[in-house]
Amino acid sequence: MKNKILYILLGVFIGAGALYGFIQKPSQPPLKPKTLSYIDIIAAPEGEYGKPVLEMAKKHTAIYEEFVQKTSQLKEGEIYTLLNPYGTVQLAALAGLRTAVPSTIELRLKVDAHTPDLIYRTKELSTEHILPVLGLLPDAANKIELTAYRADGTPLNIYQTTIQTNALPEELPKPEIIKAKAAGFHNQAYFMAAAEGSGMGPRKSYWLGFDEQARIRWSFNPKYGAASLMKPWKEGKWLALMPNELAGQHGWGTKYIISFDLVGRIYNAWYAPERLHHDFAVLKNDRVIIAADGAETLGTEEIEDVSLEGVLSEVSNNITQVRLFDLSAVLKQRPVILDNLGSSIEKIDWFHMNGVAHNAVYDYAVYSGRSQSATVAVNADHTLRWILAAHSGWPKEMQPYLLTPKGKGFEWPWGQHSPVFRDAKHLFLFDNGNFRSIEFKTALKAHENYSRLVEYKVDDKAKTIEQVWSYGKERGHELYAPYVGGVDYLPESKTVVGVFGGILKTRLGNPSDVVEGMYYKNSAHIVEVTHTMPPQLVAEYAFKDDKHTSSNGFMVYRGAVCHMYCAYELSAD
Repeated sequence: MKNKILYILLGVFIGAGALYGFIQKPSQPPLKPKTLSYIDIIAAPEGEYGKPVLEMAKKHTAIYEEFVQKTSQLKEGEIYTLLNPYGTVQLAALAGLRTAVPSTIELRLKVDAHTPDLIYRTKELSTEHILPVLGLLPDAANKIELTAYRADGTPLNIYQTTIQTNALPEELPKPEIIKAKAAGFHNQAYFMAAAEGSGMGPRKSYWLGFDEQARIRWSFNPKYGAASLMKPWKEGKWLALMPNELAGQHGWGTKYIISFDLVGRIYNAWYAPERLHHDFAVLKNDRVIIAADGAETLGTEEIEDVSLEGVLSEVSNNITQVRLFDLSAVLKQRPVILDNLGSSIEKIDWFHMNGVAHNAVYDYAVYSGRSQSATVAVNADHTLRWILAAHSGWPKEMQPYLLTPKGKGFEWPWGQHSPVFRDAKHLFLFDNGNFRSIEFKTALKAHENYSRLVEYKVDDKAKTIEQVWSYGKERGHELYAPYVGGVDYLPESKTVVGVFGGILKTRLGNPSDVVEGMYYKNSAHIVEVTHTMPPQLVAEYAFKDDKHTSSNGFMVYRGAVCHMYCAYELSAD
């Protein structure tokens, strides 16, 4: 009887368990979230979608003209200020001043006893003065001093005012100081977009400028997105590939380049016939060279192997005098370098143009091709000049163009980004270091690898190359960034800034080459080092998330380092 009862109870438990399992079991397998391919990520919106930005530019012009009108109505010595006039930059303002006699104005932002005054000077004599006020501290009463000077340079009067700012949004990422800078930074700022997210999945980007104390001194309104790269252009204006959010669109790929100033005014948006990506070079006479595609105009199936050469006319909304150059016309490819990010589309992304620079002295362009681990120089007439790359794997017709290394301690770059000329003969690169080989048998593992800032001296006539400076190998895999990154040379301080923007590790902190997946974290380190051998670390900052329970992290594609008012020193030519 006891056994019978036991069997009955056992049957009830088993039946209940089966019923529970049946109830809990879904009728069909749960849908897996779609994995975004590289093509999905880079696709640009269809058509000419920049109308909202052009309307925004008109609105900003009206706001500026109204400010000018109010300034003209001021009494002598009266100051009129407007914080965040365009709703785009919270830590910037316009200041209007009227003087009794034609004067020039020196504006000083007084931060604290440990920070040099941030100074801006006008050049033209006038009685009505419109001044950009940049570098304001958040949640602070910022003291502004305006000194008027007569035509002969003698001071006329000193005027003072205060601009009260609000606190920045909590969502804005803040750089962490790894090593503080001992000397003053002379009010230069590190400008970059910190993208927060997991792996190569969706990210939220924040456009920031921070000083040597890691204080945010410039921030673009997050609702309008962020450009991956910005460069000073002329007369206070900067250029950037347009964040699509400005036009109410999404996605990383864009067909527009915009001009703006650091107060937040949008001046223009120029449409291009092809998708623009990665990088652009600023030339004289409003000319630009931009990394692009050629599918719509040239009918090519490949991506990221075309440069677009054009003019940014102030009276047009289209890039004019456009000329597209397909790099495959002069460069014969070698086997694609080992790279798990590009391997699935290696046939169409054979070059992966991620950097553009222009040598103004010799008038030739340089293109960085990540998939080929090659930096290629092309003359103005679109003939091949030289190839900076390891010699293995190239077809015979390319071998005469390969630069020959000379000197001790030479190393080739791999998967590189960010070509930057220091002068006519010296070229900086960000050497990501991917695998440091085109063959599996000699490829380095992530924990053995390193990324570098490297400078080469190129002799065009002799077709030789010499490594003259580098930093990063001594840090080992700590700063190994298998994707993205940048380098910038600062002539005033004779220092080099590196953006190790794609440091990739597992949640447990082990270095990795795998960009995709749920268990990998991005972080970015920004370093400034002396341009000496050996280099000395001057400062270091990081965007990171150390939580091992999350894949959340930060990626920084590139960066620019510049005095807040540097674009005002650049002329129209």
